[in-house]
Amino acid sequence: MHIEPAIDADTLGRFAITWMTWMDGSYAVSYRTFDADGEPLTEPLVAAADDAWHSGANVAVGPDGRFLLSWTVDDPDTAWLGDVSAPSRADPPAEIHARYYSLDGAPLDDVFRANQFNEGRQALSIAASGRQLVWTDRDQLAIVWKGRTGSDEKHGIGLTLLTPRKLSAPAPVDVTPITADQNRAGALAPAAPSPPVYDPDAVPSARVASPDPAGPDYGFLGIQATGYYPPDPDIGAGPDYVVLVVNGEIRFRAYNSLSTFNSSLGGAEGFFADQVLYDSVFDPVALYDTLSDRYIVLAGELSEDHTLSAINLAVSDDDNPNGDWYKYRFDVTEFGGFYDYPNLGVDENAIYVCGDYFIDPVGNWAFIIDKGPTLTGDPTTIAGLETYPAFNSLGNTKHYDNGRPRALLRDGFLRRQSRHRAEGYHRPPRHADAARVQPHRSLF
Repeated sequence: MHIEPAIDADTLGRFAITWMTWMDGSYAVSYRTFDADGEPLTEPLVAAADDAWHSGANVAVGPDGRFLLSWTVDDPDTAWLGDVSAPSRADPPAEIHARYYSLDGAPLDDVFRANQFNEGRQALSIAASGRQLVWTDRDQLAIVWKGRTGSDEKHGIGLTLLTPRKLSAPAPVDVTPITADQNRAGALAPAAPSPPVYDPDAVPSARVASPDPAGPDYGFLGIQATGYYPPDPDIGAGPDYVVLVVNGEIRFRAYNSLSTFNSSLGGAEGFFADQVLYDSVFDPVALYDTLSDRYIVLAGELSEDHTLSAINLAVSDDDNPNGDWYKYRFDVTEFGGFYDYPNLGVDENAIYVCGDYFIDPVGNWAFIIDKGPTLTGDPTTIAGLETYPAFNSLGNTKHYDNGRPRALLRDGFLRRQSRHRAEGYHRPPRHADAARVQPHRSLF
């Protein structure tokens, strides 16, 4: 008697069939292969025929004609053997066996157990209409079965995934665990201040021609070397223009690469010329705020002796950076010395600036600026929030989704940030007035 057939084919139409054959008082697992025209490639062969009770034969054929046979093996002493009244019917122990074969029917390896957890019953479904074995075009094999999976539940759906070695991740490197530093502030000594350095002897590179458009997306040259090291480039990309900043320069470009504005950051003719007090205007950052359709530019400011610090902020009056900008200067010296590595973030309510103080008192501070007034050039407020009593160079997150919860810093420091927010800000808000400035335009 032959029952419970299963079939699968390769990409060329060759196929393998497996079924259960009644043989000497129990069922054996039989199989046979055929070519794409349905002509037999082998005689009927037997994969498993012994004293155990076999059931649920399945087959998966790979793209190259190799195939895997899999079946359930019950202990003959506890198997049902057709006796539905047997007490062991509730959950007789069983496991799933499998074996690889070539298209000519020859075994390619030894029989192996496909289920890893091996207590209780793990079995393939008998006479299932759906596929329980799948061989992918990446040489992966998936076997779906039912029974004990090692979880707290008595029964579940199990998945065995077999992958070739070429898809296996390398073993992790052995790491010796050590106790985490519980007092990072005491373990880190303040670093020597290192603002960007200008090389007066720097020779500008020859202008590099922008590449021709090669498709729907293409690039163009942003800003060439300005003589400052490091350059610290950043970009704010809006609907029609990009605002490019590096140490020493700011530039606006249309998406066809046309430069519509460029200027130094500081100095008598610079972008922040009407408000800066010190020569060092550095580490500029830029973004496009999709919530307000404005460009936002920020740069640090540092006195020559590195003890006095300020934050310079500029907000465009619309989504075209070539119009007016509302500009603000915040003196942040009272919180520490040499405020460095500013990072910029935004949500619907505030503009966030996060950076490090490198001279005592050392610390990482976030400043929260009320965004609403900056969109119209009105006086605004700023509040300070110490996130850690050491320098961390944390980045700010950009929140362009009004439905998401607020967060100032990257994950991992939110617990500390939340604690400080519960205690309140460390300094009372202070005010700054805006300067309405029409930037100079240049076309080249």
